[in-house]
Amino acid sequence: MTEPFIRYEIAVREPHRHLYDVALIAGGSFPDSVEVRMPVWSPGSYLIREYARNMQDVSVSDPDGRALRFEKVSKNAWRIDGAGRGFAFRFRLYANEPNVQSPHLDDTHGFIHPPAVCPWIEGFSDRPCDVVLDLPDGWRTATGLEPVEGTSDTFRANDYDELLDCPIECGDFVDLRFTARRRPHRIVISGGGGFDEKALLKETRKIVETVIDFWGGAPPYRHYTFICHVFPGSRGGLEHRNSTVLGIDAHSFHPRKKYEDQVLTLIAHEFFHTWSVKRIRPAALGPFDYGQENYTRLLWVFEGITSYYDNLLVVRAGLMPAKRYFKNLSAFIGKLNQTPGRLRQSLAESSFDTWIKFYRQNEHSPNVLVNYYLKGMLVGLLLDLHVREKTDGRVSLDDIMRELWKRYQADGAGIGEAEFEAIAAEVSGLDLRRFFKRTVHSAEELDFNAAVKPFGLRLVTKRKGEAGENGDGPTPWIGVETDARDNAVAIRTVYEESPAEKAGLSAGDVVMAVDGFRVTPDTFKARLRAMAPGRAVSVAYFRRDRLKTATMTIDRTFETEVSIEPIADSGERPRRLRDAWLGSALETDS
Repeated sequence: MTEPFIRYEIAVREPHRHLYDVALIAGGSFPDSVEVRMPVWSPGSYLIREYARNMQDVSVSDPDGRALRFEKVSKNAWRIDGAGRGFAFRFRLYANEPNVQSPHLDDTHGFIHPPAVCPWIEGFSDRPCDVVLDLPDGWRTATGLEPVEGTSDTFRANDYDELLDCPIECGDFVDLRFTARRRPHRIVISGGGGFDEKALLKETRKIVETVIDFWGGAPPYRHYTFICHVFPGSRGGLEHRNSTVLGIDAHSFHPRKKYEDQVLTLIAHEFFHTWSVKRIRPAALGPFDYGQENYTRLLWVFEGITSYYDNLLVVRAGLMPAKRYFKNLSAFIGKLNQTPGRLRQSLAESSFDTWIKFYRQNEHSPNVLVNYYLKGMLVGLLLDLHVREKTDGRVSLDDIMRELWKRYQADGAGIGEAEFEAIAAEVSGLDLRRFFKRTVHSAEELDFNAAVKPFGLRLVTKRKGEAGENGDGPTPWIGVETDARDNAVAIRTVYEESPAEKAGLSAGDVVMAVDGFRVTPDTFKARLRAMAPGRAVSVAYFRRDRLKTATMTIDRTFETEVSIEPIADSGERPRRLRDAWLGSALETDS
C-alpha cells in the first residue's frame, strides 16, 4: 500500500467574480469509499456558518482523470466511491464576505480562511497536508504555515487542525516587520487608511512585548503574523496559534482616542489569545468537532477576561492614559447596567447559549441575554480587584492566568468546566465560591462601587446632560433604542417595563411626532427633554405603514452615565494597590 497524502490546490483565476478554484487532491491508498466534509464553523467564532453553502460546480475524478461516482449525503458531506487509488475533489467557492470568519476575493486581494475553503477526508485529518497556491502576477502571500523548502507557492501543515488555524492573505499588501523577544513578527495590511505605518509598527511591538512579558518566558511560536484588513466598516478579529486576522475600519486611526480604543486594544485582545484560548482552553474546545457546535460555559473566561486585559495591557504598555482607561471602564459599566438581560441570563448561560443567542440576536435580545464579552470583562475586573484587595496586593488575576499557562505547559490539556474557579481559589488562597455564584452563575446585580473603593476610587452615577456636561439638560428615559430611517425615528428595541412598552410601542415602529410636533433623528431627544416628568404625551407612529397613536407617560427616570473618579486623599494603601494594578501612577497621567 502507498502511504496516503493530501494536497489542496487553490487558484485565483477570476477574482472579479469572487471565485476560488479549489481542488482537494488525495494520493496514495484510501478505502474504496470515503467521505469528504466541509466545516460548518470556525474555532474562535461560535456560530454555525454553513460554509458549504458557498460551494458550486463539485466534481470528483480518479488519478487518471476519469469521473468517479459521488453523492452528497448531508448538508456538508459527500460520499465518494472508487476512491482506493486516490481522487481529486474539485469545486468552485464563492468568496465575497469581507469579514474575519469567511474567505474573500476580489481584484485587490485574496483572503483564504481555511475552515471555509478546505474540506477534510473523514478518518484522515491527522495526516500532513500541503497547500499549493496559483495566484495572479505580483501577488504575495502571508501565512502562519511553513513554506515547503525550495518553493514560493507551497505550504505545509502537520495536520488538518494546523491547516485550519493558519489563514492565508494574498495580494499586493503593505508588509511591516519587527522582532520582539527574539521572535520575528509581521504586519501585513490589505486596504488602507490614513495611518502612520511607523507608529503602528512601534506600538504593535510595544503591545507584543507587554503581552509576552505578562505571560513570562519565551513566546510559544517561532514567528507571528498580523493580517490586517483595513476596509471601510471592517471590524472584529479572529485569533490563531501563530497569527491573527484583524478587521480594522479604515477611519479608526484618527483621532488618537479612537485609534487606541479600536485598533490598539484589538491588537492586544487577539494577541493575548495566543495563550488564552489557543493554548489554554476549555476541554470542550480541542480537539475540535468541525461538523457541529462545541459547547462550553467558560467563554466568559476566555473572551471576557481577554477583553478585560486588552484595555489594561494597553495602559500598562504606556499607550493609553489611566484616566482614559477609567472612562472606558465607566462606559462599559454603563452599557451593562442599561442591558435588562443582565438580570435574566447568567454569564455561564450566556457562554453556553452563544451558538443560538449571542450571534443570532433580534430586537428582543437585550431584554433576555447578556454579552459574555462585556460582563465577562467586568467580572474579570471584579475578580482582579477582589483578589488584590483581600491579599493586600500579594496575588492578582495575573497570577491566576499565569498558573493556567504553567499547567497547560505541563500537560497540554484543556481545563474542565469547574477548573478555572478551583484554580483561582487555589492561587489566591481565598474562598471564592460566593463570588463566582453571584457573578457567574446567577443574574444578580454587580456592585462596582464596593469593588473600586479600596483602590481609592468611586463610581459616580449622574444624569446625562446635567449642567457642566454638554449643557443640553437631562433626557427622560423612555426605554427605546432607535435608528434613523429616511429622516424618521425607527424603533430598534423596546425595553421591558419601560414607558415605551407600557404605551404599546414595538420594535419596527417609526415615530413621526411627539405631542403633535414632528420629530427626526436630530430632534427626537430634544423634544423629549421638553417634557416634564409625569406628563402624558401623545406619540404618532407608523406600524407597517398604518398610522397609529399612543399615549406615553414620561416617568422620573432619566438617561444616566457613570464615571470612575479618584477619591481625594484616599491614603497610601489604596494608591499602592491601584498603581500595582495599573502599572503606573494615576496622578501622573495626562
